[in-house]
Amino acid sequence: MINSASIGQIRYWQREVVRACWEGEAGAELGLGANPGDSQGRQELSALLAGRHPVSSAPLTARPGLRRRQGWDLVFAAPKSVSLLATAGVQGSERVLGAHRRAVSEAVGVLADNAALVSQGGHLLRATGVVAAGFEHSANAAGEPHLHTHVVLPNLGRRPDGGWGCLAAPALWRWREAVSAAFHLALRASLNAEGLAFCWQVMPGGMAEALEVPAQARTASASRSRAVRAAAAAFGSTGAAARRVAQGSSRPDRNRTAGHAAGADDREAAPAAAGGDAVRAASLLAQAARHPCLPPPPPSTSAVAAALAERSSRSGLPEVWVALAETCPAGLPAAQARAWVAAAPGLLAAGGPAASSGTSNRVAARYDDEVLDAALVGRFAHLAEVPGAIAEAELAALGFGGGTAEAALALACSGHAISVVGAAGWMAQAACVDAARAVWQAAGVPVAVATPSELAGRRWQALTALMEPDHGWARPGAMRGPARGRVLVVDAADHVGPAALARLASGAAATSTKLDALRHS
Repeated sequence: MINSASIGQIRYWQREVVRACWEGEAGAELGLGANPGDSQGRQELSALLAGRHPVSSAPLTARPGLRRRQGWDLVFAAPKSVSLLATAGVQGSERVLGAHRRAVSEAVGVLADNAALVSQGGHLLRATGVVAAGFEHSANAAGEPHLHTHVVLPNLGRRPDGGWGCLAAPALWRWREAVSAAFHLALRASLNAEGLAFCWQVMPGGMAEALEVPAQARTASASRSRAVRAAAAAFGSTGAAARRVAQGSSRPDRNRTAGHAAGADDREAAPAAAGGDAVRAASLLAQAARHPCLPPPPPSTSAVAAALAERSSRSGLPEVWVALAETCPAGLPAAQARAWVAAAPGLLAAGGPAASSGTSNRVAARYDDEVLDAALVGRFAHLAEVPGAIAEAELAALGFGGGTAEAALALACSGHAISVVGAAGWMAQAACVDAARAVWQAAGVPVAVATPSELAGRRWQALTALMEPDHGWARPGAMRGPARGRVLVVDAADHVGPAALARLASGAAATSTKLDALRHS
């Protein structure tokens, strides 16, 4: 997770902290104290978030008060199974905590090496150093085990010329999934290095749960997640934006609960929050310590290429990190992961050196060829073709004219198996598709739309008469085949991976469906 950070949040990070430390290689030259969790650390972090030197209070950037953002709060959360073991307070828990802390430091290093960009001379250059404060918490707002670290990254980066500048926010957002993947890769590898062998169930994005920890135990200690989802549903949406709002509105007030004290008392509360099952945690840790901890196998180039093909034809280094985490259940030591990702463009390129903006892999190219073949063959697409005279009459009766009518005629009167609507504004694309939808439905051809998110589906409902959007492809590989009509409008089709598009094209041919692909960029 990545959120905006400000000086007003420091007391929250310090109030429930179990351990605090400075991260980033630029902290030493700034003369930072040993612990950002004490009163001196609060003053130093406040100065950094304000864009000033933590000792002299001199401005580090030009006009620091005019910066749009003081910093970012990067939340590195351990999987629930790891949280239960780390906060159980039994023999072996400290090894899990150590693995988590090393993984956080490794992830911050990946961010500093790749996503920390500053402006110098009109160009974005990699920052030669960043500084961040890490605040480790052991429980969630409901008091349940939830090991997570808030890495507070001030909006400061050291420029190659030795000065300081503001960090480029787009780069941080571009790399956020990759930094998360680096954290989970390092966490699993660090647990293995600690002599704790687990079997992992890897999920999209690279996070994994230890299968040795029963699913019932993980679910029982996740009431906070259930409360957030329920609060979001009460808003009428289960999307990410609604969950973020619900997270704040449903947070219980733990500041003045009886017997609750900040800092050290949280360490005592964590084992109790685990349901008192410390005996089971100790048994699981002892069992994991008895298993042989073999070095993780090297990454499979073909597996990574297949995972990338679920995302896009051309993938940059951030996507390679995510695919690596999804295909390495045992994790990977940080040095090996960095070396593998650095060599990935040459390993995955379809031929010749890869462009700096990304790498095109052979698996994705094969899927692209399948989609092209389906578009050229076009079986059954003529069933959705409406005669021009009928289409013109229908559009005139509905009041559509100009460019909208021309675009609708091109869609409705085409016998192509796959039609592409060029990149345009939401309103323009919606008007075009709605006009074509009216022609198709007047001719008895049903129409459906597949959207990448619930929010996009709501937009389509508001702007068109397509009342049953399907947001089944919100995650790579999750898009369902066309089963509800002879015309399927695919929203943001240029953001669908080639593997999912190939499955859609194959399903379209099998179900007499025409695909209308909308480009967003």
